[in-house]
Amino acid sequence: MLDKTMYFLYFEMKNFLTVGSVDPRYGAGQTEIEKSLSDDEKKTILAEEQKKYNESIDKRPTVGLSKTVRRSPEEEAAADEINKRFIRDLVGNGSRKAILEGLKSAQLISVYGEYLNGIDYKKNYDNLPEDTRLREKKATYLTSYNNAGIANLIASAKGAVDANIKMLLQPEENDEYGIGKILFDNLKYNKQMKMSTYFKSMGFTEYEKRVYCKRNNCNENETVYDVFKRRLEDEDAEIINSDTIRERVKKDYIKEYTSSILDEANASPKLFFQSHYTEDITMDEFMDMLKFNEVEKAAFLKQFKTPSNNPDEPFIYAKKGDSALGMFYNALNADKEALAEIKQNKIDRGERPEDAEIISPDDVVTYMQGVLESEADRFAFSRYKYKDTISIEKFLGSIGYKKDEVDHFIKERNITRDVPAISVMRMEYIKTLDAQQLANVKEEDVEKFASDFMENERNRLKSMGRPKVYINLSMAMREEFHDSLKTKEEKEIHKYGIAMVANEGVKPKTDPKKEPDKYYAKWVKEKADPYLAENFYNGLAQNFVPINEKLLSGKPLESIKNKDIQRYYDSNVVNTDTALLRGLIDKLEATKGGYGTGHKDTVKFTEMLKALKDYEYKLSYGDMNGIMDLKNTVITKCKKYVEDRESVRRANYGNDRFDVASTALYSLMSTEDFTRWAHAVNGKRSSDKLTWDRLATKQVQFLTTQQAKEEDLQNASSQSRVAKPKSYEAGFVRFEKLVGRIPQFDDKFDGVFSRDDYAEKFKPIDDNERFVQIGPSVTKRNLSDQDFTAIVFAALHTPEVLASDTRLRNHFELKMLAIGKDLTTELAKDDVPLKGERNIQVLADGRDAAINAMNEYAAGNKIPLAHILASGIRNVTAAARSMEKISDDIYMHAEMGVRIMEMINRDEQLKREVEANYDQGQNFKDDFDFVKNVKAMAEIHIKANNAEKFIAREVAKNPSGRYDAKTKEALVTDILVQQLVEDSAVKYNEKHKATASYKANEKKNAADYNKAKMALVKKGLENNLSEAEYKAEMNKIEDERKFNHTLLSINRSNPVANSLGDKKNMDALRESVKKMVKDSGISKKSMKDIAKELKSPKFINKVAALSQQTREQRDKEVAEKRAAAQKEAAKKAAANAKKSAAKK
Repeated sequence: MLDKTMYFLYFEMKNFLTVGSVDPRYGAGQTEIEKSLSDDEKKTILAEEQKKYNESIDKRPTVGLSKTVRRSPEEEAAADEINKRFIRDLVGNGSRKAILEGLKSAQLISVYGEYLNGIDYKKNYDNLPEDTRLREKKATYLTSYNNAGIANLIASAKGAVDANIKMLLQPEENDEYGIGKILFDNLKYNKQMKMSTYFKSMGFTEYEKRVYCKRNNCNENETVYDVFKRRLEDEDAEIINSDTIRERVKKDYIKEYTSSILDEANASPKLFFQSHYTEDITMDEFMDMLKFNEVEKAAFLKQFKTPSNNPDEPFIYAKKGDSALGMFYNALNADKEALAEIKQNKIDRGERPEDAEIISPDDVVTYMQGVLESEADRFAFSRYKYKDTISIEKFLGSIGYKKDEVDHFIKERNITRDVPAISVMRMEYIKTLDAQQLANVKEEDVEKFASDFMENERNRLKSMGRPKVYINLSMAMREEFHDSLKTKEEKEIHKYGIAMVANEGVKPKTDPKKEPDKYYAKWVKEKADPYLAENFYNGLAQNFVPINEKLLSGKPLESIKNKDIQRYYDSNVVNTDTALLRGLIDKLEATKGGYGTGHKDTVKFTEMLKALKDYEYKLSYGDMNGIMDLKNTVITKCKKYVEDRESVRRANYGNDRFDVASTALYSLMSTEDFTRWAHAVNGKRSSDKLTWDRLATKQVQFLTTQQAKEEDLQNASSQSRVAKPKSYEAGFVRFEKLVGRIPQFDDKFDGVFSRDDYAEKFKPIDDNERFVQIGPSVTKRNLSDQDFTAIVFAALHTPEVLASDTRLRNHFELKMLAIGKDLTTELAKDDVPLKGERNIQVLADGRDAAINAMNEYAAGNKIPLAHILASGIRNVTAAARSMEKISDDIYMHAEMGVRIMEMINRDEQLKREVEANYDQGQNFKDDFDFVKNVKAMAEIHIKANNAEKFIAREVAKNPSGRYDAKTKEALVTDILVQQLVEDSAVKYNEKHKATASYKANEKKNAADYNKAKMALVKKGLENNLSEAEYKAEMNKIEDERKFNHTLLSINRSNPVANSLGDKKNMDALRESVKKMVKDSGISKKSMKDIAKELKSPKFINKVAALSQQTREQRDKEVAEKRAAAQKEAAKKAAANAKKSAAKK
């Protein structure tokens, strides 16, 4: 976005100068003329002024400006078009991250303008003789009033940019450019959305949430629908229905959302205070406006103290919950300087002196606002208004120290927390000075040391991942830019520039109070203003002409048609399609390993692939920090790869990589830059030169291929992932409908759930309020109903949802496998087991959690959904690993597990959040990969069930029927594969429980259990526990034992189960069982006899034994044949030898 913002800024600068830039001294008719002069004298002066104005106009063409100071209709149209294009690019997809990135670019330019102001100041300062009176003050004036200076040109244009942004980003009334629709669509509003998600989407801080809820009498757990319905009722709206409520939400959301973004980006502390102040604001809320950390808060509260009657504690300090208005009233009463200033301001406004003495609530609010403005800008110690009184605790807190770090600092120096920071800094500064240096210490030296200390410590903490939090993005960008400067001189220049922009000026080394005001005023009139006027157009020529070249290749603006400006903008501002980047990456991944044996990828190839991946990841997930640098890195790495390839590549992999690299450059570079570079490359290549048609075709090919792949993944989300028998499918669908987007209550649930409770707690989600899809898609804009039910399934296994069920009270893992089962797999059974009425609140909580997580996902917060999906993966794998006999439950575990796995795979950032959600010591990759094994178990189970049912059906229908051997072998194989998997679970579980570590842990578990019971008995006797209290404590102890036993019993080291998801392994397993069945000879038996054999509990062992007998018999026959053959061969050899001897 930085390149777009710079272009827009240049354009506004051009327009600003087109309309208004004439010599500032000579605005015709604007000169102030003394009234005492005669009419002739006045006419003479006006004529001279008009002449100078005309001369000023005549100079405009020398800097690329026309003589007219009015924009032509073409220029007005161009300005409107650029405005529209810029703001649409700025808004992007409407996400807070996207908009803030654009605003961040604008703030970065502002900060750069500050730096340029510092450079101008330094030049002006150096050009003044060293002995100049008020040298700093004069240099400040020459800098601040140089309207042709690049810094002031940028500042003026930046003001226009900010005005456009503010106007266009608040389209709740007039949505000319469609910005409001983009912003509201990004909310993904639905009736079930909670205010907590609404706030999250807006990016509200905790303080902003509290202010909003106070003003609107609501709380975070209410639905947006209910809150705005109530607001319409309070406003006596004539029509209140879903449509009017939706429109009211839209209007409020756009207004609050954009205001919040603008506040975060660049709201002045004054405006920030005015938009957030309420009469009942507490001290904690006031400090939250400043984004104080806990150390700063503690120190700030100590500044507000009142005397007490307790000699041990002479003062009563303010507390977080105290009224800020009351605390600041007391503070203002004690601040004589502030009181005098407020009184004088009131007198200046016309109040009587005796009335001005009275402190009004407005005076207190004004004082609060002044404190907030002073506290907000803590970039450098020298700019801190209260630097003479700030305590060392508050000073260290403003840097970012934690409480223990503050404690260490003051303990090491044997000082107290309330010692003024300037005193401590002076003490630190003079530690290393000798006697002569001590005698020459100045206050500005101490202040500079304090500023350097603050800056160095902030950089140290930032390197540890603890950046300073500022009141807005602009101040944060100032520090980021400052840190990027390399030398102390550059950083000093930047601080000069900040002082210029703040209209403060650089602090003079000479005391202005001792210098006569008339002397300075005379210098301004006689020296400074004439100098600035004389050099105005020279300054424009020096600073603006390069901008004109950058903007329109030196052509006068009035000669450029609207469409030409549009084309220039489009060709120089490149938008990157993330689907294209993923297509390029996939193509490169497919070439890994190159060709031939032992080929290794080159360093240049590896670096190019990594750069593309890093850029795509950041761009896809809205992380714009450093995005321009990453884009430039991709361009650099692709160029390095391409520029070495000066002829046709011999192998396909080389051609593919060359195509990817050159297509990436074609897509990422501006037309002008790419054209220049491509011509240079083609000049070196003997053949296979870069052509625009080929690159355009490749670009479309990579993009459409990737989009088709992503669409296939999205379309698959609407289909079943696992085959299920018809007998189970009906129950599964019944469960999906029960918790789905459009909930439906089946008669089978009568007696399990109350219909009335269900109707109250389960509300439908309309088509126009469906959730956003997970992962990228061009055409699919909604989450499939199948994926939604999978999220509900996963949510029903989270500790938060299960907390409302008191069975298996304490441990989530036990609830996950027990209670979670009651509300998922059990409900899919044909005859729903009635174990007493289930807790419908848990079911409703699970669905609400899924709704909330998807609303949060749409708002850009993927953590709640990641938490739910992680719980789903844990449940599916734990349940499958615990099965020693595969049941029909495996169908739901497999179906939901695959759905969850695919959702995670479609969104890389979500996948990282899921992995981060796994507790330390748990292996996400093991569980994630095991889902494939769960699916394989379901496939094994359905084949075994179908085989058993087929045999039973055929025996019942035709007991004496004849079947070929292959059919019988296939049926028995399907059954035995499942038995083999089940037997392996039993075998490896027994092996697991036989290990020394398992036995030791079980022994410890039993010992801990007995120890806890004995301790409870003792506690009961000593504390006289009631029966209920004793029982509750004992339940906790029982749960602890069950919990530990469950964790110990889950075996992750079953090699058979762990290999089922690999098709090669599965095929090998089936082939070995098939061979065993064939060798057993069971196919020779009738179907009726096979059905009887299947009832044997150790049928697989019997088949294995028969197979072993067959193999042994076959081996014996082979050995006998071999022995007979050897005997016959020996006999023939003897006969031949005898014949040979007879011949001799």
